[in-house]
Amino acid sequence: KYNIRDTGFVDLGFYRYQLYCYVTNNTSNDITTCFQKTAKAALAETNIQPHIVNIDQQKKHPAVKYVNQWGINSFPSLVLVSPDTNSIPIDISKPGQPFEQTLQSAISNIVSSPMRRQILKRIDNAMAVVLLIEGKEPHKNKRVRRIAAGAIEAIAKQMKLMPKVIAEPPALIIMEQQSISAERILLWSLGLEADKVSEPTVAVLYARVKLMGPVLKAEMITENILTNILAVIGADCECGLDRRWMRGRMLPVKWDADRQTRLAKSLGFDPENPMIKLEVSRILRYDLNHASIASDSNFLSNTPIYSQQLEIEFDSNVSITGNNGSNADETVPISTIKKQVSPPDETPFTTGTYFVRMLYFIGGLSVLVIFTGIFIAIKALHKKS
Repeated sequence: KYNIRDTGFVDLGFYRYQLYCYVTNNTSNDITTCFQKTAKAALAETNIQPHIVNIDQQKKHPAVKYVNQWGINSFPSLVLVSPDTNSIPIDISKPGQPFEQTLQSAISNIVSSPMRRQILKRIDNAMAVVLLIEGKEPHKNKRVRRIAAGAIEAIAKQMKLMPKVIAEPPALIIMEQQSISAERILLWSLGLEADKVSEPTVAVLYARVKLMGPVLKAEMITENILTNILAVIGADCECGLDRRWMRGRMLPVKWDADRQTRLAKSLGFDPENPMIKLEVSRILRYDLNHASIASDSNFLSNTPIYSQQLEIEFDSNVSITGNNGSNADETVPISTIKKQVSPPDETPFTTGTYFVRMLYFIGGLSVLVIFTGIFIAIKALHKKS
């Protein structure tokens, strides 16, 4: 019924960023009110939650540690924190500009950026977005461009074999070096530092701007590895894949109601429907009250990912291997993955179980008929009396 891409559009509410505004007893009420009003309007349809923390009155608040971590001594100040507790300070002090203006600009940059707008334009219909962040050496950038183009071409040929139709193949979006400074928040959400990106880096994003697998660097950027990651997105969501692959980090973005309405029409179901969320949470084996995030190291170290019949190795020599001893350099078609894999936690449906279930069904039906007959007889007696 769903592929892995479908489940990525369902927001189960576990991946939320926290935006802390730190104030003191000396901070004016106008500033706190301005933050509350601005943040409420700007973050209403995002996965970012605003908070005000008075460090004089809330010294034991868990978020106070970020003040010490970043050596903050000027207030008000903002710090953005990811669900895996990575943090980044947000500058809201610009000489000659009023606080309200600098605050609006800062929050706008947290929510959106030129590259994220490009991603959102493509991600609704495309199978995925391959985001290539260029390094400083042109020849390396060209090599990675060729790899990305090759992986997209390979997966486009496989799309007709996938269990569910997807409108468009993966889209390649390139972040050039001159654009990196404007994408500080986007890069940070991928675990990268803008001023330290010197080598080409690739991230595969899908659905509600979620990261599939690890961010690829150096020798990990191969056509095989990239093709295999993309193939996972088109797979049946109950194919036996380790569920941690389906809980990738979500980037901070604005996901408005109009987009959600359009998406529901194209998908054939409403990702915001509570019943859909319940079903997807079951598929993911997820307890919404005790959610956890799988780190990149989990993705790399967990073996096998497709139960014991299929595994994805993030290695320069191995990509996908099967029990049949297939060549490690070959990309396994998604149809092959679907046939080979069976969920490890499901009991095979044998002939014995079939007859047992039929006996239960016949017995239940007999009981229903008997009780119905008794009810009709009683009703007839009442009418006679």
